[in-house]
Amino acid sequence: NHFRIRKGFRMRAIVGYQSEASCVMNLTLFQEQFRLNATIDGYFSKGEINNLLKNIDSDHIQRTSFYIVAPDKGDYYEGNGELHMILRDNDVKHEYRVKEGNGGFEWMLAGLNEIIEFASKSFHK
Repeated sequence: NHFRIRKGFRMRAIVGYQSEASCVMNLTLFQEQFRLNATIDGYFSKGEINNLLKNIDSDHIQRTSFYIVAPDKGDYYEGNGELHMILRDNDVKHEYRVKEGNGGFEWMLAGLNEIIEFASKSFHK
């Protein structure tokens, strides 16, 4: 069999959940291989994202779509909200959703269809 592989990062997505969200965001920002970054109930410390964005190529970050979803009663609402505001202030395209609940694995699984739908729309523009 012969397969054709597209060059670039048009079809690559990465998802980070809670404590892994910070690592996934760092990976997405510094390795130009992902078209979509989804963070779910991610833990981001204050000032962490702002420091990361200072060293990023603006063309690269504009080619990546970001999807952030956080629970309204979760432990990490402050960092997710800060991430949203920093991305908005830097004119980075992203979707930010706050869903009812406390977070947790079952909460994340309940919203997985929306993330898949967002990824599908991002890839088929």
